Amino acid sequence: IMKCASCTGLGVAYAASAREDVMELLTPLVEQTEKGTEGFIETALAGLALGMVFVGKCDDNVGGTIVQRLMEATDEELDHSHARYLCLGLALLFLGQMEKADAMIEAVRTIEHKISKFAVLTLETCAYAGSGNVLKVQEMLHECAEHLTEDAEHQMAAVLGIGMITMGEDVGCEMALRSFDHLLHYCELPIKRAVPLALAVLHISNPDFAVIDQLSRLSHDPDAEISQNAIIALGVASAGTNNSR
Repeated sequence: IMKCASCTGLGVAYAASAREDVMELLTPLVEQTEKGTEGFIETALAGLALGMVFVGKCDDNVGGTIVQRLMEATDEELDHSHARYLCLGLALLFLGQMEKADAMIEAVRTIEHKISKFAVLTLETCAYAGSGNVLKVQEMLHECAEHLTEDAEHQMAAVLGIGMITMGEDVGCEMALRSFDHLLHYCELPIKRAVPLALAVLHISNPDFAVIDQLSRLSHDPDAEISQNAIIALGVASAGTNNSR
């Protein structure tokens, strides 16, 4: 627990600093393989911390270390929920860098595990965050078209991707809101669970009446995960506004 907390603390304390000494501390934890699934939690959080420290820097050493660890990981390790943190750490390296992430995306596609799809979509989401790229939004919507009830983590990433790519752009935001409405009506449960969080991403500290109203309704949904995500989304959308609703 202390190691996990230390990794997270280093990531937060040195976010965007790109310090080599911090990389030297965290890299051995990412590369370790001898502890099995138990040690993989430390590995995943160290990978996420590296992503936070080198956010948007496209650092080849860090990126190579994380993607190599993903390739060498056992199926049991990649099935672990914390494996997604490694994918997120890798994606953060390319935050807002668009085409610069293409080579890493192709490398991640070679991983022979279902997490490969999740990693690719997370990378694309971070690389094109805030860009309003319509083609990428269409790709994300296409991922949501398949009706899956299991192994649908990549679809949840795609829903969040729509929100992150269109955030801060009025026309794209309106388009995304209509898309989320369709997803809530016609898609399977895993996709619906991600919609409240995507709505929050579009309206961080901007409690638009219609969005708050929709999130309030979703917070009473019979599915526990949808209602919990809607409650978190209400907090994110209203952060720092003292909104009475």
